[in-house]
Amino acid sequence: MNNLISNVIKFTKKGSVSLHVSVIEAAAGGGARLRFEVRDTGIGIAEADRAKIFEGFSQLDSSNTRIYGGTGLGLSICHRVAIMMGGTIGLESVLGEGSVFRFEIPCKPALAEKGPALVADLSRTRIVMTGTALSERQSLIEGLQDGVAKAEIVSSTRDALDRLQAMVDEGARRPVVIYAAESLADDAAEFARRVKANRAFENCPLILLIRSGLRGDAAHSKSLGFSAYLGEPLDAEIMLRCLRYFENEMDIGREKSAELITIHSLKEAIGRVPIVLIAEDHPVNQKLAVALMQRLGCSTVIVDNGAEAVERVKAGGIDMVLMDVQMPVMDGISATRAIRELGDAAAWLPIIAVTAHALAGDEEKYKAAGMDDFVPKPIEPERLKNTMLHWLRRTTEPGLGAGSARLGAAHGLPVLDQAVLDTLERSLGKAGVIELARAYMETTVQHLDALDRAIAAGDTVKVGAEVHDLKSSSGNLGARQLAAQARAIQAAVKSEPLPAIRDLMIPLRAQFDAARKAFGERYRA
Repeated sequence: MNNLISNVIKFTKKGSVSLHVSVIEAAAGGGARLRFEVRDTGIGIAEADRAKIFEGFSQLDSSNTRIYGGTGLGLSICHRVAIMMGGTIGLESVLGEGSVFRFEIPCKPALAEKGPALVADLSRTRIVMTGTALSERQSLIEGLQDGVAKAEIVSSTRDALDRLQAMVDEGARRPVVIYAAESLADDAAEFARRVKANRAFENCPLILLIRSGLRGDAAHSKSLGFSAYLGEPLDAEIMLRCLRYFENEMDIGREKSAELITIHSLKEAIGRVPIVLIAEDHPVNQKLAVALMQRLGCSTVIVDNGAEAVERVKAGGIDMVLMDVQMPVMDGISATRAIRELGDAAAWLPIIAVTAHALAGDEEKYKAAGMDDFVPKPIEPERLKNTMLHWLRRTTEPGLGAGSARLGAAHGLPVLDQAVLDTLERSLGKAGVIELARAYMETTVQHLDALDRAIAAGDTVKVGAEVHDLKSSSGNLGARQLAAQARAIQAAVKSEPLPAIRDLMIPLRAQFDAARKAFGERYRA
């Protein structure tokens, strides 16, 4: 694309170049055929020359007196790339007026990398703020208060330490300390040393807000004991993400991270904002759900019926669906079934049912349709909040694939049971177990490939036989998650349609990859 644009731009001393992108054909699974057009007001190309312009080393003026440069390779490369991507390329041109170069290519939706979902309820977060540059952070303080965090402002480091001690004595959940400084050359370093000198504060996250950072300051701040180093540009949203990260650690029982948190890391992996699709036709309920999701740090998308929900899930990028059961056009149960039939990530997307007409047995009906959980109307904010936190975290918790979050077959089991391998080593010796593990890896690859073929052929008898063998061999070698998933597929063969069984293969392969890695770590040379 850059080659194409550069060829157009450099052949005119005045005028303009514009880029247009349009969808010309939608495809299944959220994909589309896109048309890219580059329009210029340059010198134009004669009709007789258009046939050879995409040939290698082709220049329309090859004389020694030509005034336009270039090797004649750019458009040839663009032509080859477009063809390799399954597309086409062409042009229209009028001499003296300009040209339109266009190419069309099929595209698929990008799959965002799933880091831990950064969600947390900040209503319990207690904050002490102090520092030499605190007066210049008034807008930030107001933004934190808008985010429901309870921030106490103190003017001196002595008062900050006293207030922090009082919070600890009152049983506060790991208070957060924020120090606003011009640079590390002022009292920031001394304050950090005083905080870390008190063992009662050792688990309290210490955040440094710095206005004039220098190269090496981040590493230095980490050595001083700061948990986060946030420089400019810094706004309330970044600060709230940082607070949610620390609160999230508390909620899931994780020890304070040894990694230094920075603006860059918050904007990347650990700062991923979950997107919740709200399928609800009542405007009041929409506003309530949006407000609650924003309090947790989620972004929201609203649709008015189940059919729109299915289309939005097809487009990708959704982390969870809050699905009203009764909606026009398509109800929530039908929409859920349609979403599950999309396969891939949609098969494991958490879908929470919401309804005002819950009768005995309805919850089982919702789960049978593919919904993961249930929240009754009128909505209780606390119950909805806890339900959303539970499922958002389970779908992105390290070691738990999205599939296992919904299926639950392997939840809580180790990838590799080290005790099983210890027992085998006592009987066979380490070398014997390594040889056994190698044979297991080879045969498991064969089983997985055979499973794919059997599912494609609709041969459920063959599927059952393959997963039976896989369950047995995985259990014998201590690959407990893999064995549990194989057992779940074996049970599904008796009652589930082939699309559902095919979806169960997603976590099965992920668990095999995890087991292979675990074997490698134990027996690496």
